[in-house]
Amino acid sequence: MKKTIIFLLSLSLCLSVGIILGLNFKQPSLAKSLEDIPVDKLDQHTVRTESITVNLPNHKYGYFTFDFIVDTKKGAQELKKREFQVKNFAVLYLSNTEALKNEEGSQELLENLKEYLNDLLIDGEVLEIYFSDKLIS
Repeated sequence: MKKTIIFLLSLSLCLSVGIILGLNFKQPSLAKSLEDIPVDKLDQHTVRTESITVNLPNHKYGYFTFDFIVDTKKGAQELKKREFQVKNFAVLYLSNTEALKNEEGSQELLENLKEYLNDLLIDGEVLEIYFSDKLIS
């Protein structure tokens, strides 16, 4: 009887310690969509590029800033380190196309950029991309 009580107490102690450790070290959950990220944590998943100036066809120029929403904090940190690749993509894509003539072209740019970045990122996935600034002159 005494051994049974000691065994049950030991077992419950081990389970309690395991649960506490499991809760403290659990993996961060991946957001499947923008709605999965709480508003108060959105800033931790958002990356804003510095301004990007591009020579456009027909002797015009464009000034752009993008906001990226990434599914994990680690992915957001990785994207910050890859900002030079975002700029390179934007410059190459926009300098050879008339994509920004209409809203469909703008959406196509954002979708192509999202696909490009999701192929590059190791630690996360871009959920959404927004224009913070968009000026064409």
